[in-house]
Amino acid sequence: MIRALAAAVLLLAMIPGNAVAEQPRGRAWLALGDSYSSGEGIFNTPPAFSTQFDKECMRAHGNGVQQTAWGAGAYQQVRDKFGMTTQRFVACTGAIIDDVPKELAEARESEQAEGTGRTKWDVVSFSFGGNNIKFSEVIFGCLNFRLESWQGYKPTGCVETEEQMRRRVDMLVGQTPIVASEYAGQKTLPSLFDDLVDVVVPGGDVVVLGYPNVIEDPARWSRFRKFCAGVKKSDVPMLRNTGSYLNEQIRNAVAAANFRHPGIKFHFIDIAHNPYELDDKPENRHARCTKEDWINGVQFDVGQSGHKYYMNRSFHPNQKGHTATAAVVANHVRDNVTFDDVPRTDPNSVVAAYLTESEQLNLVTGDGRTQPLPGIRASRGSSVVAFSRDGKWLGVNNAKQITFVNTANPAQRRTVSCDCWGIAFDGDNHAASLSRKGEIVVYDPAKGDQPIRTVSLDSEIDRDHESRAAQVVLVAAGAGTYVLKEPESGRLLVADSSGAMMNVTNTDPPDYPGLVAVSADGTRIAYATGNDCGQKGPKITVIRDISFVPPVSHRSSVYNPDGDSARGTFSSLAFDGDSLLAGWSTNATGEYGACGTRGAGGVWLTSVPAPGSESQPGSWFQVRKDAGHAYRGLYTTPTSQTKDQWDLTDGTRTLGRNAVEIWFRP
Repeated sequence: MIRALAAAVLLLAMIPGNAVAEQPRGRAWLALGDSYSSGEGIFNTPPAFSTQFDKECMRAHGNGVQQTAWGAGAYQQVRDKFGMTTQRFVACTGAIIDDVPKELAEARESEQAEGTGRTKWDVVSFSFGGNNIKFSEVIFGCLNFRLESWQGYKPTGCVETEEQMRRRVDMLVGQTPIVASEYAGQKTLPSLFDDLVDVVVPGGDVVVLGYPNVIEDPARWSRFRKFCAGVKKSDVPMLRNTGSYLNEQIRNAVAAANFRHPGIKFHFIDIAHNPYELDDKPENRHARCTKEDWINGVQFDVGQSGHKYYMNRSFHPNQKGHTATAAVVANHVRDNVTFDDVPRTDPNSVVAAYLTESEQLNLVTGDGRTQPLPGIRASRGSSVVAFSRDGKWLGVNNAKQITFVNTANPAQRRTVSCDCWGIAFDGDNHAASLSRKGEIVVYDPAKGDQPIRTVSLDSEIDRDHESRAAQVVLVAAGAGTYVLKEPESGRLLVADSSGAMMNVTNTDPPDYPGLVAVSADGTRIAYATGNDCGQKGPKITVIRDISFVPPVSHRSSVYNPDGDSARGTFSSLAFDGDSLLAGWSTNATGEYGACGTRGAGGVWLTSVPAPGSESQPGSWFQVRKDAGHAYRGLYTTPTSQTKDQWDLTDGTRTLGRNAVEIWFRP
């Protein structure tokens, strides 16, 4: 408690409001982090005494010395391009997240000593988490260097289990409460990201690195080999699986931080893949026990660290590893950092559309104005209104016609005749619907009254017994992919541009999908199913790697954020790159305990689970509390716990209200 309070006081002391000097000119880079950032594993690194840590931190800062950690190397490669004048390198061996205030205080001391008065940096980089989950102790256990391993027992190898390590990672990313015996410190990665907002220049960037796999995949070892650097072959899968899970959860936490803090860009760089294990070629793999390993084996220095042997350099990247990592980070910064990430919403641009109880359709502009669309009526249902993927057109399907509204000039609109159900825009920003004849019709919203393409389906679909009219709604589209829903049968059908089809809900009983989302490239589909009284609650099923000849797809599922048997419903669903953004309402109990009544909820982010897996609730990251629908940077916040009334917000501003159905412009 005392340590956490001291850390909080130190951090508050560095908030810009307490600084006297103005922010100096010239961009600057702040290199925080643990031993994987400090360069601990680089040999002959000159010790650097830290006044805050009161010890030597083994910093390969590259300033006048050959030893150069990845942060210093990346800075040297990009400083001229971005006009950077300073790097403060304060990463320290053994640091945990709770030690960040010490590193910040040391950086501020240096700025004050040079008379700059800097309190914010344009780029902040680091790796954190390995020490919080006590990974070095795990390695000690695997090597049988912990004293308890020898007290009357033969060495047994790794003590911790993969399940135990996954729980520690969940603590690191704030998904489960911290257990003191399992976790070092009281701070989590999400809390660190929130704190860093006060030390990053608005529009600046935070670069977060994952961790490399320290030992090569044992499946690639010689069949005669039983150990690598003292670690048993049977123990390596646990270490590698823990590393993969750690990187996955750090990636998700970074993505969630991007949603919480739209004025700062957070980046995750997966060095486990690039540069350490770029592909299957032996020359491109660099963990320990590879052809050219960049990870140290067991290294001994006597009499330090409280152990009989000082082993901190063990299983840390050497200079080659840091040099290669620096190049990857520098390339990422060149390609992705622009220092203009502060949101600049055009006050006159359309950001969303919403429907009132009276079925009046309205547009919402960036400055919060409501702009009615007279003459255009719409009904509730996510399949009757859609924005094009480039945000230039709003399509409304109602009363046997489709109306296209130009969002740049809402007075400009076109209406085409179409006796069809549903509307969605594909990857080419063309609008698609399904005619009552059972054909997919595709329109260019900018020109022509006739479809630019008609797709005849090669499989039978639900039809009315007497009229033979198609009983199918087109609910989503991607590049060359159209998603159709059959309300009666519960099937979700996927068709390509040639009319080939497959049923992706081939289950018994049927899934009866609710919300549906499709990736922009059309290769992945996600849909939500299940009521809040189910054994595991609602879930999202992801269909990926879709191929029509022959029909092939892979399924995986992720269950509701609040765990097994939790009451709740999904209120929105959208792909965001490799992740899913979902609105989740936890208060979903009706007057008589019925399932599915909408209540207050939140916006959650999750990674797309691997094929065939069912990810656990810990893979969810809360982006925003007390929110409902969600699409990228926009959410809706309930203004009433009992009525379907919502405020549109991008996290800072109210944009509209009294909506019963909402659609966001991409």
